[in-house]
Amino acid sequence: MNSRTLLLAVLCLSIGTGTLISLPGALTAKPAPVQPSKGSEDLHALVKSIYARVDVDNKGYITKRDVEKAFLDHSIKAREAIALLVLKDEFGALANGTDRIKLADLGVFQKGVKQSDLTDRIDERFKSAEDFLKVVNRELYARGTKAESLAKMRNIQQVWRGNCYLLSGYGSLAGVNPERIRQCITDNGVDTKSGIRTFTVVFPRSPGEKYIVEEPSDAALLRAEVQEDSGVWLSIMVRAYGQYMQRHPCIRLVQRIFYKLDERILPEDLTDNGSMNHEGLRMLFDPGKERLKQVLWGFDDDQIIWVIREVLDRYMSDQPAFVRALASAAILPKAKQAIDPFLSPRDAAQVHDLLKRSIIDERLPATVVKLGGSHEAAIIAYKPGKRSADGKHKSQYGFITVRDQAGGLSGPEAQKLKDGVWFRDPGDDDHSVSMSVEEFVNFYNGMAVVLKR
Repeated sequence: MNSRTLLLAVLCLSIGTGTLISLPGALTAKPAPVQPSKGSEDLHALVKSIYARVDVDNKGYITKRDVEKAFLDHSIKAREAIALLVLKDEFGALANGTDRIKLADLGVFQKGVKQSDLTDRIDERFKSAEDFLKVVNRELYARGTKAESLAKMRNIQQVWRGNCYLLSGYGSLAGVNPERIRQCITDNGVDTKSGIRTFTVVFPRSPGEKYIVEEPSDAALLRAEVQEDSGVWLSIMVRAYGQYMQRHPCIRLVQRIFYKLDERILPEDLTDNGSMNHEGLRMLFDPGKERLKQVLWGFDDDQIIWVIREVLDRYMSDQPAFVRALASAAILPKAKQAIDPFLSPRDAAQVHDLLKRSIIDERLPATVVKLGGSHEAAIIAYKPGKRSADGKHKSQYGFITVRDQAGGLSGPEAQKLKDGVWFRDPGDDDHSVSMSVEEFVNFYNGMAVVLKR
């Protein structure tokens, strides 16, 4: 039998037995690619695997409160943690408008049955969350050299919480003196009993108090102030402030009542909803050595009306629109009359003096008040001088860089940038913008700075 006949016989035998023997020069069968399963198809099995840890009192169903408590459970990891996140975010839809979810109610997702866009949302959440958990930096600070890590600290993002009043102060101090932020946090390492890493936070506002914070669980990482390479320092600081609020029940009392914050499980969730201007700055200065200076230099009628409308929509939402309009018209003059005595003149020289002393001379933070006091952003740099670094902008005093951690610039701010009145320094992202002191004072409503006594 010649070699050609032998090869043909081997091939025939291989095909007959269902096995293709790999020979030099022969075709090799490639296995079909494995398609990853979708989150909506696996949701029932994943929830089943964590059900006992969520329904800890064995009720036979889980509530939203049960789900929130489970975010503290470090044994729930990876896709199980994503399933927990889906339970929290889609609780109303999965519970069909009730206040509870039974495991049997999720069986439909086993079969991959489409339910409008809910299934698509769940699939997308699983994909993005899995990608995030693969690359997220779980260390305390950003990767790179110490200088690179310090530089990254100022680029914080608010993500989804309404806590600009807190993060703006953290962001400003991280921009002008990140070492002082680092001095607030001590890494305790891994606890020998629990196997969980902990950190101790001490706020300058209350130097005699210590707050022990656990590293974020996988579920908490997906829900916290954490970007891919930011490290977890901001999440640790936010949770520590939530613990501070738990210890001091008078803090944010109005928001606690208005938004029912005391019903929240996670300490960091206490920071959500509503504004308490300059609270981030207050947490970061020593009241025995420093003081907070607030400057408010005027509201436009549109901004006051915006604030009044927000209040009326909350308390008079059941009234016809014309009734709310009449109430707004009646309140507006009185609101202006009440506010005017507290306003300062729009004085660029005063702002220059305050920012030079705070940010440059003393490396202390400052923030800007926006939209009638409803939003606060970080001032991360001040550069005195009569001409900007790019040589295109002039000022009698200097140039301010504002970073809005809550998603970037507003429409009017973006227009200023587009028109070339404002500008970006090299390396700044789309959350940051620079302008002259004169432009700053003309556009914004006020600011706050921490100063040495």
